[in-house]
Amino acid sequence: MKLSSDTIALLKARLGAEPVAETTTSHGHLSDYFGSDTFYLGPRGAFVFEAEGAGADRMSVLRAVQIASWADEDRTLLQSHGRIVTDLVVPLRVH
Repeated sequence: MKLSSDTIALLKARLGAEPVAETTTSHGHLSDYFGSDTFYLGPRGAFVFEAEGAGADRMSVLRAVQIASWADEDRTLLQSHGRIVTDLVVPLRVH
């Protein structure tokens, strides 16, 4: 799911998380493989955030979902795998 600029700012404020910039080659490769999303890279690999709660138009939380793991110690190569739903949940305001 593509996140709004407000949601990206909220994730940065609460988690210190920066998305992969859309102007980078990395984002292009991730989009080619996984589709249009806002991608995050972390110590374990690539993640997206998905809405949970009161429906997509009134989401109440975002949950981190791991979509790929680092395949090397230098964290330069990702290996995709099935979606791994994590315990990381970020509450949002319901409008």
